[in-house]
Amino acid sequence: MNIEFMKNLKTAAVIVFIFMLCSGCADNSKKKHKKITEQPKINWTLETYAVNGGWGYFIYRNGEKMINQDQIPAILGKYPFGSKRLAEKTAELVVKKLKSKELPSVTKQELIELGVVDSLLHPLK
Repeated sequence: MNIEFMKNLKTAAVIVFIFMLCSGCADNSKKKHKKITEQPKINWTLETYAVNGGWGYFIYRNGEKMINQDQIPAILGKYPFGSKRLAEKTAELVVKKLKSKELPSVTKQELIELGVVDSLLHPLK
């Protein structure tokens, strides 16, 4: 074979190889980037319910029950929420924290601010 032809063939093979290599890298990087940026949407919902002379709440993540709170958290004793609205306000705070990727815990101070308990941590109605 002709030496010039062999050089051209070799050059063409290198170009095709580089093109295939770059095409493969580009496709993989797009797929990896897509996996990282695509997060499933989380739908948080709440539901209050009557329990033992008071109220509690459920919190759902995409329709699946994740939290069942049938008593006031963070205080001594087992007391249900004094009203449907107080259970709902507390559940709304917990959902807000979950949406912000915070721990869903509720502090004594937050319960006082919500009107769930008084300054002595006694449950309110």
